[in-house]
Amino acid sequence: METRGPELRKFLAPEVVFGVGSLHLAGQYGRNLGGSKALVVSDPGVAAAGCAHQVLASVGGADLAPTLYTQVAAEIARLEEAAGLGGALSRCGIHRTEVHELAGIAIHVSCVVTNPRRPGQRDIEVIYEESL
Repeated sequence: METRGPELRKFLAPEVVFGVGSLHLAGQYGRNLGGSKALVVSDPGVAAAGCAHQVLASVGGADLAPTLYTQVAAEIARLEEAAGLGGALSRCGIHRTEVHELAGIAIHVSCVVTNPRRPGQRDIEVIYEESL
């Protein structure tokens, strides 16, 4: 009997560029990746403040065809409602006594590790508590 080793996967964290003026680099980075289109995903408030439009200008200036999408939060709410979750963790059987343990697990998730503003365990606990 032949034994197979574990199936390996490799994931690379995306490059994160942030700071003053970084919005204006979006087009350059898109071109460097060989893109011809760009999907700019933003919160409606950020878009209203003009930040998303600066990214769109950078992308358009690099000859990439930009599309702005601002309905992520609304779509998540719609999917939660359709799944009968209604956005409350308590409806999924999560109790306040489990928040500390869940936050301890969440702090090691890759998207938390690469977040430019690295939250602490208490920050994550607050998010969970507000979602109960």
